[in-house]
Amino acid sequence: MDKKSAFEILDSQRYGIPYDAIRYLQNLENDTEVSLQIIERIKRAYNEDVILGNSSTQTYHAALWYAVVAEKHLSLELTEWIAKLYSTEAIPDWDMLNEQLLYLVGATSSHFQEAVDRYLDAIKKALTIEDPKPPYMYLYEAAFYITTEEQQKKVLALLDTSIDRKSLFSVLLAEKGYDWAKDKIQELSDKHGSNHKKGSDDFHTAEEYKYALLLFGKEAQPQCFYEMRPDWEAHYKGLEPMFIEQEAPSLMDLSKVGRNDLCPCGSGKKYKKCCLKN
Repeated sequence: MDKKSAFEILDSQRYGIPYDAIRYLQNLENDTEVSLQIIERIKRAYNEDVILGNSSTQTYHAALWYAVVAEKHLSLELTEWIAKLYSTEAIPDWDMLNEQLLYLVGATSSHFQEAVDRYLDAIKKALTIEDPKPPYMYLYEAAFYITTEEQQKKVLALLDTSIDRKSLFSVLLAEKGYDWAKDKIQELSDKHGSNHKKGSDDFHTAEEYKYALLLFGKEAQPQCFYEMRPDWEAHYKGLEPMFIEQEAPSLMDLSKVGRNDLCPCGSGKKYKKCCLKN
């Protein structure tokens, strides 16, 4: 096998998992061409032609397999495009590629402190976009790797904004034992209150704040996907049925969606003003 044939396999294979091609490319250390191909596929990951199967050069799965290869080709340039993807685009809330990119958020954050800053800044940027809203919560994983006072200030500033699932973000910070965040989380908990109807969203939010505050002073196991997920081969071996004789593991079949239909991503907007727009 050579690079050209490995690239062709990752780009064209529709079913099954291309283990050999992924292994081959992962083993090419410090290879600039491989890194460039990874970034190009991630940049086009949610291109309409790719999603609808109209691309002559890339199947829907291609970006996923290149993102797996990226585990051995981490770079700051890669973080730039992941941050951009989750802070500027309306993409499916969850599919296999998003799970793999979540892993890469953790991996790059653990390797590059600049990546942590880049992801935190991207969350702030995403808050300025309301229609359609980017799924910036995938970038929360970067907060597991905060080491500087400046990064702490960025997180505290985010807690003063309207980020989604702020209480869940607070639990993440508490799991890491970030004492510098405790007073802010207590403030948020007090402001939210505890007198909410059981089972309501407000009730669950209050419970998450309560749980976060209980974690401080205890040894909690951070629920970081990057550190919890097994080796990529073992992980995808368990998911193999999803890639056998069926289309991409996407939550949406966009080929049957009309321009004026409600977008299947669940945003409540028309398809032409949501995922089709991107």
